[in-house]
Parts: sequence; C-alpha cells; structure tokens
Amino acid sequence: MLVNNQSSAFTLVDLLVAMGIFMLLASLTVANFNQGAKQDSLRQAGWTVASLLEEAQGYALAGRTVNISGGLQVPSGGYGIYFDLSKNNQLVLFPDLNANGNFDSATETVNGWTYTLPDKVIITTLTPVSPVVSLSFRPPLGDRYINGYLNGGALGNNLQVVLQHTGSGSTATVSVNAVSGQINVQ
Repeated sequence: MLVNNQSSAFTLVDLLVAMGIFMLLASLTVANFNQGAKQDSLRQAGWTVASLLEEAQGYALAGRTVNISGGLQVPSGGYGIYFDLSKNNQLVLFPDLNANGNFDSATETVNGWTYTLPDKVIITTLTPVSPVVSLSFRPPLGDRYINGYLNGGALGNNLQVVLQHTGSGSTATVSVNAVSGQINVQ
C-alpha cells in the first residue's frame, strides 16, 4: 500500500511570490491613476477657460447689466476675458465699460470675476504673442475684439491660449476664431 505524505498547501515561497505580484500590480495602478488625475486637471482647466469665454460672449449678446458705482448699466464695450502671463494661473472676466476692447484694472474690475486655474496648471503662451491679451465681445452682435482690434485686425484672426500642467508637461490649447467666435479646446 502506497502512502502519500505530501500535503497540498501553500508554502511560504508561494505566498511571497503572490504578494510580490499583487504589490507590482497595485503600484502600476496607482502610477496610472496619478497620471490620469493630472490629465483631468488640465482638461478641466481648458474647459474652464472655454466656458468663461462663452460666458463673456453670452453676457454681451444678452445685454447683461453690471452694477458699477451704484448703478446698473450695460457695458457699451460688452464683456471680455483678460489674460496676463505675469499672473499665469488667473484670468479675469470684465465688463468693457469704456468700449476700448482692453481690460482697464482701475475701472473695470468686478469682485468675484477673477478666476484661478486648477493647481499646477498655468498659461504658458498667448497668441497673438503678447504678455497680456484681452478678448472682448461687443453687443449687439458679439463682435470680437482682440487687444482692441475688431476680429483681431493686424494681430490675426485667432486667439490661442496654451495651458500646461507643470507636473506632467502636458498641454491643452483653447482657441477662439475672432471672425466667427467659435471656441475650441484641444
């Protein structure tokens, strides 16, 4: 009669191999999750900029009033968005009170209309190339002014804002066609 003395249990080596494989898979999952979170942050920033541009465009087309110096008025120059590379994580939605197509911080600042991009996302490039760019939409038809020029004028027909996630180096571009007003995020 043959007797089998071998048991069919896990050995310590089997357990260590299984734990090693599990730890490897877990670390790969966490690394991919962190990269995905960076991409989501950049994507969110791009859509935030596009949304604010559409908000300014909508305010101009609707003739939205703003409370300035204790009175409600429709800004004759409509509404716009101001980008400043020296404050590369902020943008300002502004009423263009003097209709010059540019942001004037002394007279056109409204509390609560300065927006901050998500953490580690900055504006790296503006086209037309300038350290500051204002894009305004003028009522009643929503005409586009880039730094005071109708449809971009000599500056060209497009505004491009390049956003970058400083942790991953990934970029996203928000563009506005100054002739049609179409806003894209890539």
